[in-house]
This record gives sequence, structure tokens and C-alpha cells, in this order.
Amino acid sequence: MIKEKFLTAFKDKDFAELFNNAGISFLMRVGGQVMGFVLTFIIAHYFGARGLGDYVLAIIILRIFVLFAKLGVDTASIKLIASYKAKEDWLGIKLYRKKVSLLLLGTTLVASIIMYNFSSVIANLVGANSFYIKLNAFFVLPMAFFILNYQSLRGLKKIAEFSFFYWMSRITASAIIILIAVQFSSNENIPIFAFLLALIFVSFLSYCIFLRSLNSDIRSSGNIEEKETSIHYKEIFILSLPLLLAQSGQFIMGWTDKLMI
Repeated sequence: MIKEKFLTAFKDKDFAELFNNAGISFLMRVGGQVMGFVLTFIIAHYFGARGLGDYVLAIIILRIFVLFAKLGVDTASIKLIASYKAKEDWLGIKLYRKKVSLLLLGTTLVASIIMYNFSSVIANLVGANSFYIKLNAFFVLPMAFFILNYQSLRGLKKIAEFSFFYWMSRITASAIIILIAVQFSSNENIPIFAFLLALIFVSFLSYCIFLRSLNSDIRSSGNIEEKETSIHYKEIFILSLPLLLAQSGQFIMGWTDKLMI
């Protein structure tokens, strides 16, 4: 009886899609947790507690600046892109991405300048390596766009791609780069260099996957007619700024323990 109900439910397209996506997301999350442990072990093994601490602090500071530079538009992208996709308004998605990209170019530049100029103050405040903070200041933009890219994939309902980039991509790439680098050097800066190199790679890759997915959806829909669409920054901010506040609270709860340690 239960088996028959289960098989019947699977005939429903929406249920089957939800079940498959949930399974993929769960596997990626487990894989991400495992790779996170592996990466932590690798850094601690080769560079000690000090190296691991400097690495974690540098990334936390970078994530804080990226969090505010994004203004919540990455999370807003999920709703807006999904809405445009449901209406097959492909021009709307392109216009939204263009406006948000221009916005992020400005906000990330300001965040980078502040982060660079106040690197010594920040380092003294949290006990971080000031060189790492200065270096990370140049990577606010690629990290912000990386997050925008995988949230955009989520809006397109590309859950497998989103889950991979969200849970596994940076960690896995960083671990691979570190394992290769330590064969040739014992430089203490390898972990942060590996993270930043991995960030550039996954940011570019996620953008390519987003474009491919969007073009695939356009071809599949058969609707290439461009509708008249207008998107205003006011509309974006009304949705994104409350989400920024929610993200800030979530970030504080998720990273305060690591920062205190």
C-alpha cells in the first residue's frame, strides 16, 4: 500500500522534481561537510593551529565585507529570477543581472577600499594577519559575483549546480590546490593563496554554468520573443535590504563562535 502510494506520487512531475532535488542537495551538503573537515585537517597538518587560525580569520573578515557589499541582492535574485523564468521573461533576467552587476561593481569597490585602508585596524581588533586582510580586499568583487552566480542558478531551479557551488566547489578546489602546492613549497601563505585562487576559478566557472543554463532554458522554452521589461533599483532594494538584515543575523549566529575562538 505504501509502495503504491510512493510510486503514484512519483508520477507527479512536481513531486519527482522536489524529491530528486532534495536528494542531490542532501548529498552535496554531506560532501561539503566531509570536504570541510578534510580541508581543515590538511591546513592544520601542514601549517599548524596558527596557520589555520589566520586562514579562518581572514575568510571571516572577507565574508563580512562581502555580506554588506552584496546588499542582499544575491538572495533577492532567487525570487526575481524564478519569477521571470515562470513568465518566460528572459529579457527580464538579463536586465536584472545587468543592473545588479553594475551595482555590485560599485559596492564591492567601496568595500575593498575600506577593507584595504583599515586593514591594520581590523587586524589589531580581531588578531588577524593584516597582510591577509589587505590581500583579501582585492577579492571582494569575485566573491560577491560568485555568490550572485550560484544564487541565480538556484533561481533557475538548477539545484544540482547550485548545491555543488554552494557546498563543495571552493572547499574542494582549495584542498586540491594546497595538496599540490605543499609538494613544492612550505610557504605559510599557501592556504590563503589557495583559497583566493580557488575563488577566482569557481567564480568564473559558476558564471559560465549560469549562462549555459539560462541559454538552455531559453532554447527549451521555444520562446525567444523579448518582452518589454523595466527593472528599477528601488524595486530591487525593497526586496533585498530586508534580506540583508536577515543574512546579517544568520552570519552572526553561524560565525561568532569561530571568530571568538
